[in-house]
Amino acid sequence: MISALALKGIALLHTMLTLILKIKEMKLKLKKKKNKKENERGDLNKVVIWRTYLIANEWNELQLYRKTNIGIQLILMLFVMEYLNFCEWAKVQPGFGRYNQPIGVIETKMSRFAINLSFYLIIGITQWIIQVIVIERLADPFRNFMDLCSVANISVLALTHPLRGYYIHGRSVHGYADTDMLQMNTFLQREKENVCALRGLESGADLQTFICNLPYTFNERINQILEGMNLKGIGDFNGRLQQKSGQFERTTIKMQQQTKIYKELNNYLKDFINRVDPKCGEYKCIDENFIEEMLNMELIDTGKIGTFRRDKSEMAYSSAFIYGNEWALMSFELLLFCVVDMFWLNRIFASVFVYLISKLILLITKIYFTNQLAKSCLIDSRF
Repeated sequence: MISALALKGIALLHTMLTLILKIKEMKLKLKKKKNKKENERGDLNKVVIWRTYLIANEWNELQLYRKTNIGIQLILMLFVMEYLNFCEWAKVQPGFGRYNQPIGVIETKMSRFAINLSFYLIIGITQWIIQVIVIERLADPFRNFMDLCSVANISVLALTHPLRGYYIHGRSVHGYADTDMLQMNTFLQREKENVCALRGLESGADLQTFICNLPYTFNERINQILEGMNLKGIGDFNGRLQQKSGQFERTTIKMQQQTKIYKELNNYLKDFINRVDPKCGEYKCIDENFIEEMLNMELIDTGKIGTFRRDKSEMAYSSAFIYGNEWALMSFELLLFCVVDMFWLNRIFASVFVYLISKLILLITKIYFTNQLAKSCLIDSRF
């Protein structure tokens, strides 16, 4: 059991590091070609960074969202085992009596482990089902995030691997998002009455989420842009810091250089999504077949032409969060509870210990994820 806990801990560490280090998330504002009315608006189509900060913070908040609640899990575990006396099932004797057990009947560590494991799984899976089927039917944070992207006119590309990731098409069907409350209400009413275009990436479609497998040219271009920041930016940054150290803080000067790279990267991503130039890279939107969905892998070559696979569930991008990797954390907490209880024979102590360890893991993950998010998005970490 200790070996299983150690291996599960390593697996959990790998999952968390993957979420923290491999997620290269980039925000981009996508614009339609300007028509006469949009030209009259002028500055309304300029990128307002507050909307990007808003989406980045909402993404960061989703990172710790889970299908189960560790506090509720442990309280119910203690209630069932100690108050309802199901712990008596661990005693080695025929039947499943909970009261008036014969004197001399004892439990073994293995029987105690089996009962703890069984009830922890039952409570956890019940929580999982209620959360997904009942609670999220009323308030789904991931679909709410997609709606927010559309209202804010911000699309999100989250890369879990250099050439694979998830895309949320958040381009506003109204062409811009910087407006007053009255105009925004009018926009929402028009969408409700279906008197405007659909939100989807493809014409005449409403689907906003895709699993993307990108061509080599995309990764090469992204690396070129980021290398420009690493190589050219260092000398320029140090020189300007020496000249203006009395006027600007170090972070401010760094952000001035980073903003140029952000703009260049943003422009490239817009051109790629809008298919402005084949040199930027090409892609096609296709449906995911059953085998690829089961294996969670690409079976065709996307080196030259990438693919955006339609995510009809609209939940595939949750794999970039703890939510999509719930089993890794839940199973670790399960084994930790069972092992601690097996050594100390005290479920209350085991519950407190597991709760503190779980919260510590999430706290550390949040700190590192927030820092990595600011770096990968090229936005100011002060916001």
